[in-house]
Amino acid sequence: MGERTMAEFSKGLIRTLSTSTSVYNKNNFYRLCNHEYSKFHHGSFINITPEYINSQEDLSFFYNGFNIIYENVTFPLYGSEREDLIDYVARLLKKDSLMIFIEKLRHPDESEYRKREKIKDDQYKANYFSDSEIEEKRLDMLEVIERGQVDFESLTDAIKKHFKYVYLIWNSANFYEFVASNNKLIVSKFIELLPPIYVPSPFCAESNLPRNL
Repeated sequence: MGERTMAEFSKGLIRTLSTSTSVYNKNNFYRLCNHEYSKFHHGSFINITPEYINSQEDLSFFYNGFNIIYENVTFPLYGSEREDLIDYVARLLKKDSLMIFIEKLRHPDESEYRKREKIKDDQYKANYFSDSEIEEKRLDMLEVIERGQVDFESLTDAIKKHFKYVYLIWNSANFYEFVASNNKLIVSKFIELLPPIYVPSPFCAESNLPRNL
């Protein structure tokens, strides 16, 4: 978990709270985390409400909200109503903070979507998984993720209902990453701090990144 590493590297200048329903993620967190700057909630992000945080003494650092919330391919597990999901989570943000989204998006052209999936399977997953494992993951994706997927326009429209400034900052095949804020200066500083974007050409479907939407 990158956020745990950042908290450790910063010696507590960065504090993090991660959520996951995965026992694997839970076990890895407690096995690898050797500091007190990161916390873990084994369960759904839905449980992380302002009331819950304020009731937990070990989460006192977050009583006033978060500077950054990172949604990492989570919303599709709960459905396609992005505006409602963003509204639910954004309550936890401090004023003028950032929200980052990474999602696997539908494409208007189904053949293009499948083409990108094949590139990912053949040129990336094949290095780490057998054909049967790749097929198993594909079926899991159909059952769990794809039913809650939305397209680029639907997601960006939902984000813009909550945030004035939205940037596309990364793309790989059907995965897209965005950052959003209501503070132009904050999001501009964030963009300036990003390293040069590198995605191997077979996986890159977008150019001119990052860019303002």
